[in-house]
Amino acid sequence: MFKQILAVLALLLGVAGLVPGQAYGFSVENVRFGKFENNTRFVLELSQDSEFRIFSLEAPNRIVIDIPNGTWNAPDEKPDPTGLVKSYRYGAFKSESLRVVLDLSQPACIQSAFLLPRNMSDVSRLVLDMQGCSVNNFHQSLNKIFGTSSEPGTTQSVATPSSTAKPVITMSDEPKGKKQTVIVIDPGHGGSDPGAIAKNGAYEKHVTLAIAKKLRNQLQKKNYTVYLTRENDRFIKLRDRTKFARKKGADLFISLHADSIQKRDVQGASIYTLSDKASDKESAMLAERENKADALSDIDLSHEEEDVADILIDLAMRDTMNQSKTMADNLADSLKANRVRLLERPLRSAGFAVLKAPDMPAILIEMGYLSSEKEARMLNQADYQNRLSEAMATGIDRYLEKRELADIF
Repeated sequence: MFKQILAVLALLLGVAGLVPGQAYGFSVENVRFGKFENNTRFVLELSQDSEFRIFSLEAPNRIVIDIPNGTWNAPDEKPDPTGLVKSYRYGAFKSESLRVVLDLSQPACIQSAFLLPRNMSDVSRLVLDMQGCSVNNFHQSLNKIFGTSSEPGTTQSVATPSSTAKPVITMSDEPKGKKQTVIVIDPGHGGSDPGAIAKNGAYEKHVTLAIAKKLRNQLQKKNYTVYLTRENDRFIKLRDRTKFARKKGADLFISLHADSIQKRDVQGASIYTLSDKASDKESAMLAERENKADALSDIDLSHEEEDVADILIDLAMRDTMNQSKTMADNLADSLKANRVRLLERPLRSAGFAVLKAPDMPAILIEMGYLSSEKEARMLNQADYQNRLSEAMATGIDRYLEKRELADIF
Protein backbone atom coordinates (compact mmCIF):
# COMPACT_ATOMS: atom_id res chain seq x y z
CA MET A 1 0.00 0.00 0.00
CA PHE A 2 2.63 2.53 1.01
CA LYS A 3 4.84 1.63 -1.96
CA GLN A 4 1.89 2.27 -4.23
CA ILE A 5 1.18 5.62 -2.63
CA LEU A 6 4.81 6.64 -2.93
CA ALA A 7 4.66 5.76 -6.61
CA VAL A 8 1.49 7.82 -7.04
CA LEU A 9 3.06 10.78 -5.31
CA ALA A 10 6.12 10.44 -7.52
CA LEU A 11 3.96 10.50 -10.61
CA LEU A 12 2.06 13.54 -9.36
CA LEU A 13 5.31 15.33 -8.70
CA GLY A 14 6.72 14.39 -12.09
CA VAL A 15 9.55 12.35 -10.61
CA ALA A 16 8.87 9.26 -12.73
CA GLY A 17 8.63 11.15 -15.99
CA LEU A 18 6.06 8.73 -17.40
CA VAL A 19 2.97 9.45 -19.41
CA PRO A 20 0.02 7.35 -18.20
CA GLY A 21 -1.03 4.80 -20.79
CA GLN A 22 2.03 5.19 -23.00
CA ALA A 23 2.80 1.47 -22.78
CA TYR A 24 -0.53 0.45 -24.25
CA GLY A 25 -0.35 -0.48 -27.93
CA PHE A 26 -3.93 -1.25 -28.96
CA SER A 27 -7.54 -1.07 -27.84
CA VAL A 28 -10.77 -3.04 -27.74
CA GLU A 29 -13.06 -1.29 -30.20
CA ASN A 30 -16.27 -3.29 -29.92
CA VAL A 31 -17.99 -6.23 -28.22
CA ARG A 32 -20.44 -8.69 -29.76
CA PHE A 33 -22.43 -11.71 -28.54
CA GLY A 34 -23.88 -14.62 -30.48
CA LYS A 35 -26.24 -17.35 -29.20
CA PHE A 36 -26.57 -20.75 -30.87
CA GLU A 37 -28.75 -23.27 -28.96
CA ASN A 38 -26.55 -24.34 -26.02
CA ASN A 39 -23.53 -22.40 -27.31
CA THR A 40 -22.56 -18.78 -26.83
CA ARG A 41 -19.96 -16.81 -28.81
CA PHE A 42 -18.21 -13.75 -27.38
CA VAL A 43 -16.21 -11.52 -29.73
CA LEU A 44 -13.82 -8.67 -28.97
CA GLU A 45 -12.94 -6.47 -31.92
CA LEU A 46 -9.34 -5.22 -31.55
CA SER A 47 -7.49 -2.40 -33.25
CA GLN A 48 -4.62 -4.81 -34.01
CA ASP A 49 -3.55 -8.43 -33.53
CA SER A 50 -2.76 -9.38 -29.95
CA GLU A 51 -1.75 -12.23 -27.71
CA PHE A 52 -4.31 -13.39 -25.16
CA ARG A 53 -4.86 -15.74 -22.25
CA ILE A 54 -8.24 -17.25 -21.31
CA PHE A 55 -9.15 -19.48 -18.37
CA SER A 56 -12.06 -20.41 -16.12
CA LEU A 57 -12.61 -19.84 -12.39
CA GLU A 58 -15.25 -21.12 -9.99
CA ALA A 59 -17.16 -19.81 -6.96
CA PRO A 60 -18.67 -17.99 -8.76
CA ASN A 61 -18.33 -19.57 -12.20
CA ARG A 62 -16.69 -17.18 -14.64
CA ILE A 63 -14.35 -16.99 -17.62
CA VAL A 64 -11.43 -14.57 -17.58
CA ILE A 65 -9.73 -13.02 -20.61
CA ASP A 66 -6.33 -11.34 -20.17
CA ILE A 67 -4.91 -9.26 -23.03
CA PRO A 68 -1.46 -7.63 -22.55
CA ASN A 69 -0.93 -3.92 -23.14
CA GLY A 70 -4.48 -3.02 -24.09
CA THR A 71 -7.10 -0.39 -23.30
CA TRP A 72 -10.88 -0.40 -23.52
CA ASN A 73 -12.25 1.88 -26.24
CA ALA A 74 -15.60 0.17 -26.93
CA PRO A 75 -18.79 2.27 -27.03
CA ASP A 76 -20.28 3.22 -23.68
CA GLU A 77 -23.55 1.58 -24.68
CA LYS A 78 -22.59 -2.04 -24.06
CA PRO A 79 -24.51 -4.90 -25.68
CA ASP A 80 -26.67 -6.97 -23.35
CA PRO A 81 -25.17 -10.34 -22.40
CA THR A 82 -26.95 -13.40 -23.75
CA GLY A 83 -26.95 -17.17 -23.57
CA LEU A 84 -24.44 -18.53 -21.07
CA VAL A 85 -23.17 -15.06 -20.06
CA LYS A 86 -25.23 -13.12 -17.51
CA SER A 87 -22.90 -10.14 -17.14
CA TYR A 88 -19.41 -8.93 -17.99
CA ARG A 89 -16.95 -6.29 -16.86
CA TYR A 90 -13.45 -5.10 -17.61
CA GLY A 91 -10.51 -3.26 -16.08
CA ALA A 92 -6.74 -3.02 -15.74
CA PHE A 93 -4.92 -6.05 -14.32
CA LYS A 94 -1.46 -5.76 -12.73
CA SER A 95 -0.94 -2.49 -14.66
CA GLU A 96 0.07 -4.35 -17.81
CA SER A 97 -2.99 -6.20 -19.04
CA LEU A 98 -6.62 -5.60 -19.87
CA ARG A 99 -8.84 -8.11 -18.08
CA VAL A 100 -12.37 -8.99 -19.16
CA VAL A 101 -14.49 -11.18 -16.87
CA LEU A 102 -17.59 -13.04 -18.07
CA ASP A 103 -19.98 -14.10 -15.28
CA LEU A 104 -21.71 -17.32 -16.31
CA SER A 105 -25.42 -18.04 -15.87
CA GLN A 106 -24.58 -21.77 -15.62
CA PRO A 107 -21.45 -23.96 -15.86
CA ALA A 108 -19.95 -23.50 -19.32
CA CYS A 109 -16.83 -25.03 -20.85
CA ILE A 110 -14.61 -23.23 -23.35
CA GLN A 111 -14.85 -24.94 -26.74
CA SER A 112 -12.33 -22.77 -28.53
CA ALA A 113 -10.58 -19.43 -28.36
CA PHE A 114 -8.78 -17.99 -31.36
CA LEU A 115 -7.71 -14.80 -33.08
CA LEU A 116 -8.96 -13.83 -36.53
CA PRO A 117 -6.04 -11.62 -37.62
CA ARG A 118 -6.49 -8.21 -39.09
CA ASN A 119 -5.34 -9.28 -42.57
CA MET A 120 -8.58 -11.25 -42.86
CA SER A 121 -10.80 -8.18 -42.23
CA ASP A 122 -10.65 -4.52 -41.22
CA VAL A 123 -10.17 -5.39 -37.52
CA SER A 124 -8.68 -8.20 -35.46
CA ARG A 125 -11.23 -10.40 -33.73
CA LEU A 126 -10.70 -12.42 -30.57
CA VAL A 127 -13.35 -15.14 -30.64
CA LEU A 128 -14.42 -17.20 -27.62
CA ASP A 129 -16.89 -20.08 -28.02
CA MET A 130 -18.55 -21.56 -24.90
CA GLN A 131 -20.86 -24.52 -24.44
CA GLY A 132 -23.01 -25.43 -21.47
CA CYS A 133 -21.52 -28.36 -19.56
CA SER A 134 -21.89 -30.35 -16.34
CA VAL A 135 -20.51 -29.11 -13.03
CA ASN A 136 -17.96 -31.93 -13.09
CA ASN A 137 -16.76 -31.06 -16.62
CA PHE A 138 -16.54 -27.39 -15.69
CA HIS A 139 -14.44 -28.25 -12.64
CA GLN A 140 -12.13 -30.37 -14.80
CA SER A 141 -11.70 -27.47 -17.23
CA LEU A 142 -10.21 -25.24 -14.53
CA ASN A 143 -6.67 -26.44 -15.32
CA LYS A 144 -6.87 -25.42 -18.98
CA ILE A 145 -5.51 -22.18 -20.34
CA PHE A 146 -6.43 -21.11 -23.86
CA GLY A 147 -4.24 -18.64 -25.69
CA THR A 148 -0.78 -17.52 -26.65
CA SER A 149 0.16 -15.26 -23.75
CA SER A 150 1.96 -16.08 -20.50
CA GLU A 151 0.53 -15.03 -17.16
CA PRO A 152 1.17 -11.30 -16.53
CA GLY A 153 4.35 -10.80 -14.55
CA THR A 154 6.02 -14.07 -15.59
CA THR A 155 9.02 -14.61 -17.88
CA GLN A 156 7.47 -17.51 -19.78
CA SER A 157 7.99 -17.20 -23.52
CA VAL A 158 4.90 -16.51 -25.61
CA ALA A 159 3.97 -17.67 -29.05
CA THR A 160 3.21 -15.44 -32.01
CA PRO A 161 -0.54 -15.05 -32.56
CA SER A 162 -1.76 -17.64 -35.00
CA SER A 163 -2.63 -16.54 -38.53
CA THR A 164 -5.33 -19.19 -38.75
CA ALA A 165 -8.60 -19.52 -36.93
CA LYS A 166 -7.49 -22.46 -34.80
CA PRO A 167 -7.46 -22.38 -31.00
CA VAL A 168 -4.08 -22.54 -29.31
CA ILE A 169 -4.40 -24.60 -26.12
CA THR A 170 -1.83 -25.02 -23.38
CA MET A 171 -2.17 -26.92 -20.13
CA SER A 172 -1.25 -25.30 -16.85
CA ASP A 173 -2.13 -25.24 -13.18
CA GLU A 174 -5.00 -23.06 -12.08
CA PRO A 175 -3.98 -19.36 -12.09
CA LYS A 176 -2.09 -18.66 -8.88
CA GLY A 177 -2.95 -14.98 -8.32
CA LYS A 178 -5.20 -15.74 -5.37
CA LYS A 179 -2.49 -17.68 -3.55
CA GLN A 180 -0.59 -14.44 -3.15
CA THR A 181 -3.51 -12.89 -1.28
CA VAL A 182 -3.21 -13.13 2.50
CA ILE A 183 -6.30 -12.93 4.69
CA VAL A 184 -6.20 -12.75 8.49
CA ILE A 185 -9.32 -13.79 10.41
CA ASP A 186 -9.63 -12.52 13.96
CA PRO A 187 -11.92 -14.58 16.24
CA GLY A 188 -13.08 -11.98 18.72
CA HIS A 189 -12.31 -12.22 22.46
CA GLY A 190 -10.70 -15.31 24.01
CA GLY A 191 -9.12 -16.54 27.23
CA SER A 192 -10.03 -14.37 30.20
CA ASP A 193 -12.24 -12.26 27.93
CA PRO A 194 -15.32 -14.40 27.09
CA GLY A 195 -17.18 -11.67 25.24
CA ALA A 196 -20.97 -11.94 25.25
CA ILE A 197 -22.58 -14.85 27.10
CA ALA A 198 -25.85 -16.34 25.86
CA LYS A 199 -28.71 -17.43 28.09
CA ASN A 200 -27.95 -21.03 27.12
CA GLY A 201 -24.37 -20.61 28.38
CA ALA A 202 -22.67 -20.16 24.99
CA TYR A 203 -19.62 -17.90 25.03
CA GLU A 204 -18.92 -15.46 22.21
CA LYS A 205 -15.23 -16.44 22.26
CA HIS A 206 -16.13 -20.06 21.42
CA VAL A 207 -18.61 -19.14 18.69
CA THR A 208 -16.17 -16.79 16.94
CA LEU A 209 -13.35 -19.35 17.00
CA ALA A 210 -15.52 -22.16 15.62
CA ILE A 211 -16.82 -20.05 12.75
CA ALA A 212 -13.38 -18.54 12.08
CA LYS A 213 -11.98 -22.03 11.48
CA LYS A 214 -14.82 -22.86 9.09
CA LEU A 215 -14.32 -19.57 7.25
CA ARG A 216 -10.61 -20.32 6.95
CA ASN A 217 -11.41 -23.68 5.37
CA GLN A 218 -13.78 -22.07 2.86
CA LEU A 219 -11.23 -19.43 1.85
CA GLN A 220 -8.43 -21.99 1.56
CA LYS A 221 -10.61 -23.90 -0.92
CA LYS A 222 -10.52 -20.74 -3.04
CA ASN A 223 -6.70 -20.77 -2.87
CA TYR A 224 -6.20 -17.88 -0.46
CA THR A 225 -3.53 -17.91 2.25
CA VAL A 226 -5.37 -17.59 5.56
CA TYR A 227 -4.21 -17.11 9.15
CA LEU A 228 -6.13 -16.88 12.44
CA THR A 229 -5.04 -14.45 15.12
CA ARG A 230 -5.72 -17.23 17.61
CA GLU A 231 -6.08 -20.98 17.15
CA ASN A 232 -7.30 -21.69 20.68
CA ASP A 233 -8.93 -20.11 23.71
CA ARG A 234 -6.41 -17.45 24.70
CA PHE A 235 -6.46 -13.73 25.31
CA ILE A 236 -4.87 -11.39 22.75
CA LYS A 237 -4.71 -7.62 23.03
CA LEU A 238 -6.41 -5.70 20.23
CA ARG A 239 -3.14 -4.04 19.28
CA ASP A 240 -1.44 -7.42 18.97
CA ARG A 241 -4.18 -8.73 16.67
CA THR A 242 -3.52 -5.98 14.18
CA LYS A 243 0.24 -6.37 14.57
CA PHE A 244 -0.09 -10.06 13.80
CA ALA A 245 -1.97 -9.28 10.59
CA ARG A 246 0.58 -6.74 9.43
CA LYS A 247 3.43 -9.13 10.23
CA LYS A 248 1.79 -11.73 7.98
CA GLY A 249 1.48 -9.13 5.22
CA ALA A 250 -2.31 -9.35 5.26
CA ASP A 251 -4.28 -7.93 2.37
CA LEU A 252 -7.50 -8.18 4.39
CA PHE A 253 -8.43 -8.30 8.07
CA ILE A 254 -11.75 -9.85 9.12
CA SER A 255 -12.79 -9.64 12.78
CA LEU A 256 -15.64 -11.94 13.87
CA HIS A 257 -18.00 -11.22 16.77
CA ALA A 258 -21.41 -12.20 18.15
CA ASP A 259 -22.61 -9.50 20.52
CA SER A 260 -25.48 -9.17 22.96
CA ILE A 261 -28.00 -6.38 23.37
CA GLN A 262 -30.68 -5.46 25.92
CA LYS A 263 -33.47 -5.91 23.36
CA ARG A 264 -33.57 -9.70 23.25
CA ASP A 265 -35.89 -9.82 20.23
CA VAL A 266 -33.29 -8.16 17.96
CA GLN A 267 -31.72 -10.57 15.46
CA GLY A 268 -29.51 -10.32 12.40
CA ALA A 269 -25.94 -9.89 11.25
CA SER A 270 -24.25 -6.56 10.59
CA ILE A 271 -20.93 -5.40 9.14
CA TYR A 272 -18.87 -2.58 10.58
CA THR A 273 -16.18 -0.43 9.01
CA LEU A 274 -13.98 2.18 10.66
CA SER A 275 -15.22 5.70 11.15
CA ASP A 276 -14.33 8.52 13.53
CA LYS A 277 -18.04 9.19 13.92
CA ALA A 278 -20.29 6.25 14.67
CA SER A 279 -23.23 5.68 12.33
CA ASP A 280 -25.60 5.42 15.31
CA LYS A 281 -25.66 5.35 19.12
CA GLU A 282 -25.72 1.57 19.27
CA SER A 283 -22.59 1.33 17.10
CA ALA A 284 -20.81 3.84 19.31
CA MET A 285 -21.65 1.83 22.42
CA LEU A 286 -20.55 -1.40 20.76
CA ALA A 287 -17.20 0.08 19.74
CA GLU A 288 -16.70 1.44 23.24
CA ARG A 289 -17.26 -2.02 24.70
CA GLU A 290 -14.91 -3.71 22.26
CA ASN A 291 -12.09 -1.18 22.45
CA LYS A 292 -9.62 -1.91 25.22
CA ALA A 293 -6.39 -0.80 23.58
CA ASP A 294 -5.13 1.34 20.74
CA ALA A 295 -4.59 -0.90 17.69
CA LEU A 296 -2.73 1.57 15.52
CA SER A 297 0.35 -0.38 14.50
CA ASP A 298 3.81 1.10 14.45
CA ILE A 299 4.82 2.16 10.93
CA ASP A 300 8.37 3.06 10.12
CA LEU A 301 8.26 6.49 8.52
CA SER A 302 11.45 7.77 10.17
CA HIS A 303 13.09 8.24 6.80
CA GLU A 304 10.29 10.53 5.58
CA GLU A 305 9.81 14.21 6.20
CA GLU A 306 7.05 14.86 8.74
CA ASP A 307 4.70 16.49 6.22
CA VAL A 308 5.21 13.70 3.68
CA ALA A 309 4.60 11.05 6.33
CA ASP A 310 1.32 12.72 7.31
CA ILE A 311 0.24 12.80 3.66
CA LEU A 312 1.10 9.13 3.16
CA ILE A 313 -0.82 8.04 6.26
CA ASP A 314 -3.82 10.13 5.26
CA LEU A 315 -3.85 8.75 1.71
CA ALA A 316 -3.42 5.20 2.94
CA MET A 317 -6.19 5.52 5.51
CA ARG A 318 -8.63 7.03 3.00
CA ASP A 319 -8.01 4.28 0.49
CA THR A 320 -8.19 1.61 3.18
CA MET A 321 -11.53 2.90 4.50
CA ASN A 322 -12.96 3.06 0.97
CA GLN A 323 -11.85 -0.50 0.29
CA SER A 324 -13.29 -1.65 3.61
CA LYS A 325 -16.67 -0.17 2.71
CA THR A 326 -16.60 -1.87 -0.68
CA MET A 327 -15.79 -5.18 0.98
CA ALA A 328 -18.65 -4.66 3.45
CA ASP A 329 -21.07 -4.10 0.55
CA ASN A 330 -20.03 -7.39 -1.05
CA LEU A 331 -20.34 -9.23 2.27
CA ALA A 332 -23.85 -7.91 2.87
CA ASP A 333 -25.00 -8.93 -0.62
CA SER A 334 -23.56 -12.42 -0.21
CA LEU A 335 -25.07 -12.95 3.25
CA LYS A 336 -28.49 -11.86 2.00
CA ALA A 337 -28.24 -14.11 -1.07
CA ASN A 338 -27.44 -17.08 1.20
CA ARG A 339 -30.44 -16.51 3.50
CA VAL A 340 -28.46 -15.14 6.41
CA ARG A 341 -30.65 -12.74 8.36
CA LEU A 342 -29.37 -9.15 8.43
CA LEU A 343 -30.28 -6.16 10.54
CA GLU A 344 -32.50 -3.61 8.86
CA ARG A 345 -29.42 -1.43 8.38
CA PRO A 346 -26.61 -4.00 8.14
CA LEU A 347 -23.84 -1.62 7.05
CA ARG A 348 -22.60 0.43 9.98
CA SER A 349 -19.48 2.23 11.17
CA ALA A 350 -17.75 3.12 14.42
CA GLY A 351 -14.30 3.70 15.88
CA PHE A 352 -13.27 0.09 16.46
CA ALA A 353 -9.64 0.00 17.52
CA VAL A 354 -9.09 -3.35 15.84
CA LEU A 355 -9.89 -1.80 12.44
CA LYS A 356 -7.43 1.10 12.62
CA ALA A 357 -4.41 -0.20 10.70
CA PRO A 358 -4.02 2.43 7.95
CA ASP A 359 -2.67 0.10 5.27
CA MET A 360 -5.02 -2.90 5.48
CA PRO A 361 -8.73 -3.02 4.54
CA ALA A 362 -10.61 -4.35 7.56
CA ILE A 363 -14.16 -5.10 8.63
CA LEU A 364 -15.80 -6.33 11.81
CA ILE A 365 -18.69 -8.76 11.31
CA GLU A 366 -21.29 -9.08 14.05
CA MET A 367 -22.63 -12.48 13.02
CA GLY A 368 -25.70 -12.22 15.21
CA TYR A 369 -26.85 -11.59 18.77
CA LEU A 370 -26.26 -14.11 21.56
CA SER A 371 -28.89 -12.18 23.53
CA SER A 372 -31.48 -13.71 21.18
CA GLU A 373 -32.25 -17.29 22.21
CA LYS A 374 -33.00 -18.28 18.61
CA GLU A 375 -29.87 -16.70 17.16
CA ALA A 376 -27.67 -18.03 19.97
CA ARG A 377 -28.94 -21.52 19.19
CA MET A 378 -28.30 -21.08 15.45
CA LEU A 379 -24.78 -19.72 15.94
CA ASN A 380 -23.88 -22.90 17.80
CA GLN A 381 -25.24 -25.24 15.12
CA ALA A 382 -22.72 -26.69 12.64
CA ASP A 383 -25.10 -26.42 9.66
CA TYR A 384 -25.69 -22.72 10.22
CA GLN A 385 -22.00 -22.09 10.89
CA ASN A 386 -21.20 -23.75 7.55
CA ARG A 387 -23.80 -21.67 5.68
CA LEU A 388 -22.59 -18.49 7.33
CA SER A 389 -18.91 -19.19 6.59
CA GLU A 390 -19.67 -20.11 2.96
CA ALA A 391 -21.61 -16.87 2.49
CA MET A 392 -18.80 -14.81 4.00
CA ALA A 393 -16.17 -16.56 1.87
CA THR A 394 -18.17 -15.92 -1.30
CA GLY A 395 -18.52 -12.22 -0.47
CA ILE A 396 -14.80 -11.89 0.29
CA ASP A 397 -13.87 -13.69 -2.92
CA ARG A 398 -16.19 -11.46 -4.93
CA TYR A 399 -14.65 -8.34 -3.42
CA LEU A 400 -11.09 -9.52 -4.10
CA GLU A 401 -11.93 -10.33 -7.69
CA LYS A 402 -13.25 -6.82 -8.22
CA ARG A 403 -10.23 -5.35 -6.46
CA GLU A 404 -7.88 -7.37 -8.64
CA LEU A 405 -9.81 -6.31 -11.73
CA ALA A 406 -9.35 -2.66 -10.81
CA ASP A 407 -5.59 -3.25 -10.31
CA ILE A 408 -5.71 -2.18 -6.67
CA PHE A 409 -3.16 -4.73 -5.49
